[in-house]
Amino acid sequence: EEERRLCFVGITRAEEQLILSRAEYRTVRGLRERTAASRFLAEMPPEALEVIDNSGTSISDHTDIQRMNAVAESTRLADAFQAGQRVRHPTFGIGRIVAISDMGQHTRAVVDFTSAGRRNLILQYARLEPVH
Repeated sequence: EEERRLCFVGITRAEEQLILSRAEYRTVRGLRERTAASRFLAEMPPEALEVIDNSGTSISDHTDIQRMNAVAESTRLADAFQAGQRVRHPTFGIGRIVAISDMGQHTRAVVDFTSAGRRNLILQYARLEPVH
């Protein structure tokens, strides 16, 4: 939440125009590594963004925005579930979340199911439902 607050403060201080940039790749210890876009970008309405690639041409397909929206969906799912929460899975039944690892699109939950044992599930695909 602190990161979200700082991002919001930065955005709201822009008076007329805000330019956000990101590097597609970074060199870390001599190795070229692909970077991930901020999950906060994915929460912005696509119509408010103009995505421009390195060559300076506008991207109308918004492939990056679709990818960022998937990250936002995963983040929303990660925020919807907490360690200790009881959940239901269509195949494994009732269980309790042991831990959640925020990994963007691949955010995982470790769940102890009553009949199926401990499972490591990717939230985006897991179809978990909270049990009240």
